[in-house]
Amino acid sequence: MTAVAYRCSVCGHDHVQGVKCAVCGHTGKSRVYECFQRRYTASAFTVQRLDDQLRDGSGALGAAVERTNNALWTLIRLLRRRIFPSMATDAPDDSTSHHLVAFVGDGPIGVARWRPAVGAEEGGGEGGHVIVLVEYVGIVETKRRQGYARRLLLAVVQDVEASYKRQPLQPQALVAPVSPDGFSSAAVKLFESIGFQSTFRVDGGEQRPFVRMQLPWGSLSHAV
Repeated sequence: MTAVAYRCSVCGHDHVQGVKCAVCGHTGKSRVYECFQRRYTASAFTVQRLDDQLRDGSGALGAAVERTNNALWTLIRLLRRRIFPSMATDAPDDSTSHHLVAFVGDGPIGVARWRPAVGAEEGGGEGGHVIVLVEYVGIVETKRRQGYARRLLLAVVQDVEASYKRQPLQPQALVAPVSPDGFSSAAVKLFESIGFQSTFRVDGGEQRPFVRMQLPWGSLSHAV
């Protein structure tokens, strides 16, 4: 059987997964490949990733990847409406957004998003430095209080760390604007459980009230 050269989402070149790339020397299996190849048990917790900038409809593989991405996008929209009914249209997605969808078996149960931003964007009042905004972290009601939210949040932290590992410019912190009301009060405790700390609270005005949770960049490895 002839091995197929996939577009590697790690190095960006076409090479057989697990075989050294002839262009850059990278060895490994991209997440696109793993998405197609992995088999899940009925109770296994897994996370699939979608990056807006990786959408590519060119060629047979590109079309297959685009179909997979479109399916994930459908799940993301449905999960957001179900988990965050009053927030589904607040923050638009853009080409810098990274999305994670959590599954138990083959059933989608949660969603999260992270994206690079400038310090003042999330209402912090200080600008000029790069941060990572962590948003839309949530689990459907029937799967809450089972540890899945913490596992999804840890997957977000790991994804951010892996994405910036080889980049010269790294963010100062991961920042999450969390609503302090309703079930979201549990979200504050969730972020605190992996090392995030509340830095201040924004009350009303033109924005929805929120608590600013922050995890300094140097603390990522300790959180994981």
